[in-house]
Amino acid sequence: MFEQAKVAANHLAQFGIGRYTGSLTSTKLKVTGIDLFSAGEFMGGEGTEEIVMSDPFGGVYKKLVIKGDKLIGACLYGDTVDGSYYFKLLLRDGRSVGDIRDKLMFGESNIGDTGHEGHSKAASMPDEAEVCGCNGVNKGTICKAIKEKACSHLRK
Repeated sequence: MFEQAKVAANHLAQFGIGRYTGSLTSTKLKVTGIDLFSAGEFMGGEGTEEIVMSDPFGGVYKKLVIKGDKLIGACLYGDTVDGSYYFKLLLRDGRSVGDIRDKLMFGESNIGDTGHEGHSKAASMPDEAEVCGCNGVNKGTICKAIKEKACSHLRK
């Protein structure tokens, strides 16, 4: 949807003609007592691998679908905290997961507040990383606003 809007806006602003090549979608359902997230090709199929974690007593089910060393789908039930991580960093970017395959199921939430070896998760994000999908705001825009407005501390 946002991809279609960007193409239309570029055309209307006469910045050139873009081409809509499709969108990746995700869904997060929250009904009392049920948390469910799905994105991409979460059903799997021919030529795919599935990493599955099931804890029926804890009410948690996670399934990641990999094809050609890339994450192409995710289905999370009960514990959906890493849904946006799987969607943004892996599905949208099409990043190879070979180097993190053994940690992939545990998601970003297990990295901790300062990340691996003291590196901040926010500091390691590229400037073009989307922070707010509703308004298309990325990390670079936020950092630029902070620098230009000389925001050096937070007020309570």
